[in-house]
Amino acid sequence: MKITRIGGIRPMTQVRDMCQIRSRPHTCDDSWGGNIIAAACTHVSATVHPKLNEGTWIAAPYLDDVHYDPANPVDVVDGYIQLPDGPGLGVVVDESVLGEPIAVIE
Repeated sequence: MKITRIGGIRPMTQVRDMCQIRSRPHTCDDSWGGNIIAAACTHVSATVHPKLNEGTWIAAPYLDDVHYDPANPVDVVDGYIQLPDGPGLGVVVDESVLGEPIAVIE
C-alpha cells in the first residue's frame, strides 16, 4: 500500500491497524518520492507486526538527484532500510534544494 495514495501517515496507520486486527499481511511503499516520503514510509513500516509485514519498498536508492537531506539519506544497507533517526521523520530538509515556490498564499 502506498502511503501517499492512502492519504498520508495517519490514514496509513489506520490501515495498518485494520490489517493487524484481521491478521492481514501488507506492504508499506512510497510513491517515487525523495527522502521525506521514504522516511515516512520507513517509520510506518517499522510499526507493522513482523509476521504481517510483507515488505517495504522505497524509491530513494533509485533517485540520485532528489535528496532533500543530503546529509542523512534514507539508505538500504545489507538489504535493510535504515530507519532515520533524529526528531520527527529524521529528515532535515535543505530548503535550497526545493527551489522557488510556484505560489505564495497570504
